[in-house]
Amino acid sequence: MISTERHDTCLRIMGELNQSQVAKLAQTDDYRLDNAVDCIDLSQVSFIDSAGVALLVHWYGQQGGALTFTGVSSQLIDLANLYDLPIFSAEPFNPASADQ
Repeated sequence: MISTERHDTCLRIMGELNQSQVAKLAQTDDYRLDNAVDCIDLSQVSFIDSAGVALLVHWYGQQGGALTFTGVSSQLIDLANLYDLPIFSAEPFNPASADQ
């Protein structure tokens, strides 16, 4: 099961972020982030798979890269490294260095 909570400009995701839960989330208003959201809190995500990663990448692009992820688990870091996605690393993402 997945649920969300909005705290000012941060959206907290709670539960499993897998294919079936992303599909359920797609039916809610939270699936389409408004411009005020600049933070996704993942500290309460108990599981994430490639569908969850794809959603986070989609949101990151939708916000023009102006999105911070907090509470990133080691599981997500491992998936991000597997897919070569630096947006979840502890270091700020620099698009210029990604081309090197």
